[in-house]
Amino acid sequence: MLSNVRFVVILGVLTMRPCFSDVVSLSVNGSVSGTGEVGYETTSSGFQGNSFTLSGTNTSLGPFSTSGGASFTLKPFGFTNSLNVVADQDTVAFSNLIELATVTTQTPGGDLGVGGSLGISSFWSAQVDSDLSTSFNLTVESVVTLSANELGLSTGELRDSMGDVLATFTNSSPLTMSLTLAPGSYTLEQNSKDGASASGASSPQMQVNVLAGIFQPVPEPRGAAVVGTLMVLFALIVSRRRRRTAQR
Repeated sequence: MLSNVRFVVILGVLTMRPCFSDVVSLSVNGSVSGTGEVGYETTSSGFQGNSFTLSGTNTSLGPFSTSGGASFTLKPFGFTNSLNVVADQDTVAFSNLIELATVTTQTPGGDLGVGGSLGISSFWSAQVDSDLSTSFNLTVESVVTLSANELGLSTGELRDSMGDVLATFTNSSPLTMSLTLAPGSYTLEQNSKDGASASGASSPQMQVNVLAGIFQPVPEPRGAAVVGTLMVLFALIVSRRRRRTAQR
């Protein structure tokens, strides 16, 4: 009987402990597309330069990167400048955490601050669209706390399996919000539009966008767990008494 009681007590303790949120069956869908140009503005003939594109698709957890760039030499002066653009995506996932990050870096180089007395100015520009989403299953009812660090022109969404939007982040929205999710399928998505341009001498520029969700289980009411434990204990006591009665 004592062993049975010990079992029931242990069972009661376990049922009163909240389980961990369980984020499973993740899939990643990311894409990058962008354009850029680099060259020189002249008072005599306007802009002269080269253009480029960059693109890529991402379907894996962890880091992903794609890049593009170009250079241009202005004749007959021999001035040369260049631009390299790198678009990074990173998806981090644990049983209670999902984080989506996109980073765009523009790095100019070469003869950037020359030719002013000749009516010549170095110029570059770049525009990158970076979309990153992850679909996942949530196995237990949980409270998700969403937080955003949106330094570029970007938006974030949390959608359910029907495509209904449950939460939206924009540059003007709150950076943190919480809501309760039932077990089911969901999608967390971030869409970033990062751009920059500069004339003359310039330094590398970077845009960082992060959208994260932290999941905490909704604990079972303590009273329900205690009642369940007492019912099991009562059943064990009744069963033992019936066996004793039958043996007499």
